[in-house]
Amino acid sequence: MINKDTGAITFGSLRLDAATTRREFLRSVPEGEVELMLENAPHRTYRVLVADAAGEHFAVSPYFNEERLVSVWLVVSDGRYGRSWDDWSTEKEEARKRHHDRWLRDACGLSSDASLPWGEVVSNFDDRAGASEILVTYRE
Repeated sequence: MINKDTGAITFGSLRLDAATTRREFLRSVPEGEVELMLENAPHRTYRVLVADAAGEHFAVSPYFNEERLVSVWLVVSDGRYGRSWDDWSTEKEEARKRHHDRWLRDACGLSSDASLPWGEVVSNFDDRAGASEILVTYRE
């Protein structure tokens, strides 16, 4: 869930917002449940798998510049959209994008392209990267 008033992202016990530091994030996730996806100090991106209140599974990837949370990628994790490049298709990724748009609207009360006082929320399908995602970016 993304709180449209504050920008807080909450999935069960996981809570991220513009004030979350990298250390706080790492302490909040049980050991072994977070994966370091990219490290190019001072930039680091992690991934953790979570579920929302309705039981939908998401990959949540917070990106930090040193200790500051800059942005968070959210991707619904559902087998009907493919599990690997072996079963990838443009149609599945476009369907995932539509799913993201519905989730933003129904669960969060947000449009698929929202500029808010605390930052931005954008749902997109990048055909060059072959991926659909929700990107939450926080203002400094």
